Amino acid sequence: MKTLFYFVDGFSWNYLGDRSNRFTSTDWPQARPLQTVLGYSSSIVPVLLSGKLPVESGLWTEYYRNDRHPSMLGSIAGRSGVVATPLNMARLIAFRIARKADWPGAHRLRIPIELSHHFMRHAIDYRRMPPFTLPIATIVDVCAKHDLRLSFKFIEHEQDAADALAAARRDIDDIDVFFFYDCTIDHAGHTYGPDITALEPYLDRVATTLDGMYDLVRPADTLEALVFSDHGMTAVARSFDIFATLLPLRIGRDFLAFPDSTFARFWYPNERARSDVRYALRDAPGSFLTEADAVRYGVPYPDDRYGEDVLVADEGVVFHPSYISPTFFRTAFPDKGMHGYRPECPSADGVVLYSGNVLDGELADRIPAATVFDLMSKILAAAK
Repeated sequence: MKTLFYFVDGFSWNYLGDRSNRFTSTDWPQARPLQTVLGYSSSIVPVLLSGKLPVESGLWTEYYRNDRHPSMLGSIAGRSGVVATPLNMARLIAFRIARKADWPGAHRLRIPIELSHHFMRHAIDYRRMPPFTLPIATIVDVCAKHDLRLSFKFIEHEQDAADALAAARRDIDDIDVFFFYDCTIDHAGHTYGPDITALEPYLDRVATTLDGMYDLVRPADTLEALVFSDHGMTAVARSFDIFATLLPLRIGRDFLAFPDSTFARFWYPNERARSDVRYALRDAPGSFLTEADAVRYGVPYPDDRYGEDVLVADEGVVFHPSYISPTFFRTAFPDKGMHGYRPECPSADGVVLYSGNVLDGELADRIPAATVFDLMSKILAAAK
């Protein structure tokens, strides 16, 4: 018995449509929507791989507050806007170069230099398994527990998929568990939006890779295959400029904020500052997280690291400019698709597809992201 775990970032439940595409009900009779977690891939991937929600693992958003002494240039920029402006323009140019070079921490350059000493990025690298370092057991540890040999491949484009199949063909006798991490659907969803017609070539390529694994294993063995994603994809309807709305309040003086694409997280020097920010954002297309929300979603809030206040955008709205959007300039938001909305939004569901014998009849109607780890663990226990 061979095992394939195929994580397809951004594979939306809505992409299955009427199942007339390559993911038919005949090939994948056990298909379920995946209930996502409030956050981005940096939030959800640790949940999938460990079964622990962010409130348990301590990892929620990619960037968190971690105050340090500012650098010399940061101190100077904080005292003089004349100095800050050219320095931050240079950082934005460096960001574009770093982003093209696929540097994992490229977005750190988007944070203004006079504020950068307030924030830190979790050490996350999706090209390795596990992509994070936390004191919790992951699916890698489960493989080790059962003495199962694991192979990991990161798929960013079509050639990577071909390379993954070639490696599997070469190592088929020596590997028990193949783990593919495919980010192509997510990238395409951001670019084209949740348009099944535009995404069909990318979905077909994933299906072709799956077919290749079945063809490779079938002659001599059986394949347990679990395909899953982390979230859906939402069509971007409009953008909202938080920076402009908060004027004349000044970030770094009257409050501290970290605006993501669909989150805006705030820290305050006092309650008056909280009231001022909330009043300025009273008509914003979003809602502030409550402690009851946090308990329901399993996320840490309020939290000194992740935010004393968290504004979550309404479905289809993006906060732009922000520190995590593709461009910082106040031009039109370039992406047509986005995720990171509340899990109950209709477009937020990911997908779970299963083919095999171990989990027959064990899939819930809607699978919480945290239970994917349990499903993988059951398959591995049968494979030992």
